[in-house]
Amino acid sequence: MPAEALLLQTKLDVPLIRGHLVAPDRLLAHLPATPGTRLVLLSAPAGFGKTTLLAAWCHALAASGRATAWLALDAGDNDLLCFLTYLRAAVVRAAPPAGMLLTAKPSAGSRFLTELLNALAALEHDLVLVLDDYHAIESPAIH
Repeated sequence: MPAEALLLQTKLDVPLIRGHLVAPDRLLAHLPATPGTRLVLLSAPAGFGKTTLLAAWCHALAASGRATAWLALDAGDNDLLCFLTYLRAAVVRAAPPAGMLLTAKPSAGSRFLTELLNALAALEHDLVLVLDDYHAIESPAIH
């Protein structure tokens, strides 16, 4: 059985926006809609709608044809191999061409990261990667 089959697939799904939850347009307008932005950091206390806002952003990007990779993190993802395995799955799901360039397994460490970065650089389009709840990551190796 492939390692991806053992992953919790819901960690890779952009959450659906429920009818009663609406991301304020004024906040959504602050998130980049065009390629070129390297990093967006969204920080607010628990319950302030960060995940809802990011999900609305991802759905808007996807509707405009932009590739988005989602990874919902939790304390269990502090293991480097677990983190890299989920990261690989998120990228491959969002940009299948990148997956064809990855031969190294996440357990190969720096070789895997080199292949991943090369695969991302070879994509013909930008890829938005959302790491939801990154505050749960405490591992220096992951940082």
